[in-house]
Amino acid sequence: MKGGRRKAVALEYKEDRDRAPHITAKGENLMAERIEAVAKEKGIPVMDIPGLAESLYTVETGREIPEEFYGITAEILSFVYSLEEKE
Repeated sequence: MKGGRRKAVALEYKEDRDRAPHITAKGENLMAERIEAVAKEKGIPVMDIPGLAESLYTVETGREIPEEFYGITAEILSFVYSLEEKE
């Protein structure tokens, strides 16, 4: 983490609606903690990948993630979907 700042980004992707995942929220430090807490309260998986969060933090809220992150994001979504199937 640059400068010791913790960053968090929230992604959303609906296969029948979205071309690619998009950023729904982002924040640093206390806001990052709040984003993670809300996700956990709602049963949304939280993954700690600081490098990815740092890179995606530059994307404006509401915008699709850059194409260069499609691969890693697809892997994350695949993992999240496999968790949902186990429930």
